[in-house]
Amino acid sequence: LIYDYWFVQFDFPDENGKPYKSSGGKMVYNDVLKREIPKNWEIGRLKGKIRFQRGISYTSKDIATNSGIPMINLACIGIDRNYRDGELKYTIGKIKENEMLNKNDLLIACTDLTRNADIIGSPILVPSDNQLYTFSADIAKVESISSDINNLYLYMTLRTEYYHDYIKYFASGTNVLHLDLNGINWYYTWFPPIELQNQFAEFISNNQKQQYKLIEENQQLDKLRDWILPMLMNGQVIIE
Repeated sequence: LIYDYWFVQFDFPDENGKPYKSSGGKMVYNDVLKREIPKNWEIGRLKGKIRFQRGISYTSKDIATNSGIPMINLACIGIDRNYRDGELKYTIGKIKENEMLNKNDLLIACTDLTRNADIIGSPILVPSDNQLYTFSADIAKVESISSDINNLYLYMTLRTEYYHDYIKYFASGTNVLHLDLNGINWYYTWFPPIELQNQFAEFISNNQKQQYKLIEENQQLDKLRDWILPMLMNGQVIIE
């Protein structure tokens, strides 16, 4: 909602803290986008502003013990294009330093098993729970290499329906869809001033921290429930 209000309706806070467009902020018509955008905003493709890194390949032996380094994989992305907790694989394979992830790294689904391309190209963020992760080959890490685009702003830009309707046409395959990452390079969008992007990113970062804190608490409650329920059923403990 904040993204839509700031970067689609263009009512981000102006220098006086008032909604920009509604308060008479200067707008200019863009011939490429066929709409007005705020004055001094840049437009362009993502090509040259981002780089990709594909995840690791693994064997069934690497994940057979269900132990080792947690690996984010395609199952971690739901059809609602959100991160799915509890779908991690664990690998005992050798992982290089550059194959490890940092919290809030941006990941993209490169394959899709759904008929309607629900997942292909969808972005998720690495959980900010201070745990080390790696990622599988059906995922790619997307990293900003430009000083005029914030990774968290980019994440929200790639969550829009407009982007998803665009990117699914760069997927091909019969039973399994595979994404041509060049489709992301050629995506055309606007780039607000980096100060505004950074301000927005603070909201996203704080929300992510709260989200994963709640996920962690829910996991602990699940374990407590599974531990206490059998004792309740066999009469070892009672509730007064």
